[in-house]
Amino acid sequence: IDGDSDGVMADDDCDDDDASLGAISEDADCDGVLSADDCDDSDSGSTARDVDADCDGLDCEVGVYLGATFAFCPYESATWTDSNSACRAAGYDGLASILDAGEQSHVVGLLNSGGGATTHRPWIGLNPATSTTWADGNAVSYTYWASGEPNGGSSFCGHMNRDADGTGTWNDVPCGDTWSMVCSMR
Repeated sequence: IDGDSDGVMADDDCDDDDASLGAISEDADCDGVLSADDCDDSDSGSTARDVDADCDGLDCEVGVYLGATFAFCPYESATWTDSNSACRAAGYDGLASILDAGEQSHVVGLLNSGGGATTHRPWIGLNPATSTTWADGNAVSYTYWASGEPNGGSSFCGHMNRDADGTGTWNDVPCGDTWSMVCSMR
C-alpha cells in the first residue's frame, strides 16, 4: 500500500502519510535530507551539507593559508569559553591563533566573504586578551590591536573588529559576551 501516493510502498516509506518524505533507502533518518546530502544519515538532527559543507557541526566559511586552516563561523554565537570548546569539538585546535600579517589578511578575507552582518565580530584565541599564549598553545608573536587596545584586563578576551576600514583590528571585550568565532587548525 502507498498511502501518500509518492510511489514508495508503506514498508519502505519514511512517512506514508507525508508525500514530501521519500524512501528510507534514500533518507535513512527520514529527516527530509537525502543521504548523499546529509552529514549523518543516522541522526535526524544532523545538518545538511549545504549548511555545513565539511560536516564538522559548524556553519562556517573555511579557508587554508600556508597549511593552516581557518574557519569563520558568523552564525555561531557563544561566550569565549563555549566558542573555544565548539571549535575543539569540531576538530579544530581551538579559537584562531593568528601568527603573522599574512594570516591576519587571510582571516579578514574570510570575514569579508563569509557572510553575516558586520556586527558579527568573532572571537579569536586570546584569553585573557593580554595572554602571551594563544588558546592552541602557540606563542603570541604577532598582534594587530586597534589603537588603545587591549584595555579591559584579565576578564576580557580577544575578538576581531569588522570595522569600516575592513582590516579586522583586534579588540578586547568581556569573555562572557556572545560573539561569532574564528577557529583554526595547524
